[in-house]
Amino acid sequence: MFEIDLMHCVSSYPCPDEKANLSRILCLKSLHLECGYSDHTRSTTIPAASIVLGATVVEKHFTTDKDLFE
Repeated sequence: MFEIDLMHCVSSYPCPDEKANLSRILCLKSLHLECGYSDHTRSTTIPAASIVLGATVVEKHFTTDKDLFE
């Protein structure tokens, strides 16, 4: 048997903090016990806030070369 976690993600990279739409985590929590957040922001507070809202998994995306996205 395997476990499934629903993940919220905004696919823009990098995602501006104000576009993270963390309220979606509340919607996911109403559908499934385990949910998480796949973070594309440059912030550390946004993924922390996702935990406060109920995310049990956080996936943080980052780059070592900012020139790849400009």
